[in-house]
Amino acid sequence: MQAVLAKSYKKRIVDLLSQYLEVLLSIEGIKSCFDAIVKGRKELYILKILYNLDSFEKEEAISLNNFSQLVNAKPFIIAKNSNNGELEEQVIFERFSVPAGRFSTFLSFVEGKPLARKRAKKFYSISGERLRELRLKKGFSLSKLSLLTGISKETLYRYEHNLVSPSKENLLELSKHLGSDLTSKAVVEKEENKQTDRVEEVRAVKLSNPLYSFLLSKTTKFFVGKERSKKDILRKYNELYSSLSLIFGVQYFFISSRPIPFPYIEISLFYKAIKRKDISIILSNLKTNS
Repeated sequence: MQAVLAKSYKKRIVDLLSQYLEVLLSIEGIKSCFDAIVKGRKELYILKILYNLDSFEKEEAISLNNFSQLVNAKPFIIAKNSNNGELEEQVIFERFSVPAGRFSTFLSFVEGKPLARKRAKKFYSISGERLRELRLKKGFSLSKLSLLTGISKETLYRYEHNLVSPSKENLLELSKHLGSDLTSKAVVEKEENKQTDRVEEVRAVKLSNPLYSFLLSKTTKFFVGKERSKKDILRKYNELYSSLSLIFGVQYFFISSRPIPFPYIEISLFYKAIKRKDISIILSNLKTNS
């Protein structure tokens, strides 16, 4: 049900965006840390569109922030709800340091109108192993603990594997049902973005879907994608990278273990170039098969 709501909401927001702003790109059928790129009066905006703001994970936020910084654009999350209900209108929220708000709030944000801001929710680092031990000691399955706490099974799994960090509210709920004060040993996380340093001879900035990394040197930049086993999926990614290349004026290629009908470089040569910090290895071995 949530997936249907999210898909419907995303489509409605993209349609609304096209009525007010120039939509340069809308992504469909591909897992991505962003869903659309729009042009404001002076700046470009990289947008993530979510029905529930709290479904946006930290890894996605880091990638969205890094990508936006690298292409000199602004990130923003358009969302309808959080786990606490509907987001207030004309209020800027934050999710892992990415500004967020309702559709109308985003339009006001683009126009530079003054907006109220709500402080970002704090997240806490805890031991996933300790959390799992307490759950098993109580004899709870993930499904059972999910029912008791109202925290999704998927989120609990991520807590236990240290993939994401819980909010104070979720920590208190877990403490109540597991019979242990998890907040006492929790450490407040600083919501830091992994910013890029000065460009070296050649450097790859790791991203998440839809891009594998962003390659920089003193003279050129590349969007880098990974090989896909299915031809139709590979074609979709190529179309996306081609669009990104036109929007930002940045070349692209795939890293691949086999010949493909799109710009690519052999995987071992790619990592050799990164290790040696030598852009000439990329430039001399890049294949542009058609």
